[in-house]
Amino acid sequence: MRKLLTLMLGLTLVGIMTYGAVGSAAWFSDSDQTPVTATAGTLSVHLTGADHTSITVGPMEPGVWSGVYDIDVTNDNAPASTMDAKYKFTSANLTGGLDDLLWVRMTHTNCVNGADRSTWPIVYGPVKVSALNFRSTATHPNPIVNGGILPVWYSHCYGFEFLLDKSADNTYQGMTETFDLVMYATQVAAPW
Repeated sequence: MRKLLTLMLGLTLVGIMTYGAVGSAAWFSDSDQTPVTATAGTLSVHLTGADHTSITVGPMEPGVWSGVYDIDVTNDNAPASTMDAKYKFTSANLTGGLDDLLWVRMTHTNCVNGADRSTWPIVYGPVKVSALNFRSTATHPNPIVNGGILPVWYSHCYGFEFLLDKSADNTYQGMTETFDLVMYATQVAAPW
């Protein structure tokens, strides 16, 4: 037993001496770093055009399209907006007696000052105002400029026309409908 213990002690001592002679478990190393600043982009899209603050349609005659109202969608220049956008139009807060009788359609082409928007191709509608759900990137009978993508510092121009359904009889004379035309914009990659 004593021989075994002496042998074990000797082997341990040889192992320690060999390890010390070969290496000390020290490794060379180095490190470096660089600062990173991440900044979120910005999106600033708003309505412009001659009629962007308020539209008054009327007096409307049943079955006849009324007016062409200029509403444009503008994506601001950097730094207010730094990314391309897509957008949609809906209606909200409908009040009055014409909900089911009021129709809308939209015309669109490249923005040209002084152009007659009534000659532009129809890209959406006619649909009931209460069902308005236009999406710029959807497939339309006539394409939207840039595939419906609104680049920074760019505008898409629309003409809005309204129709009182031809089924409106005398009970609707003088009635009024009010509603909000809502434009919602988001970055191109975002889901609807």
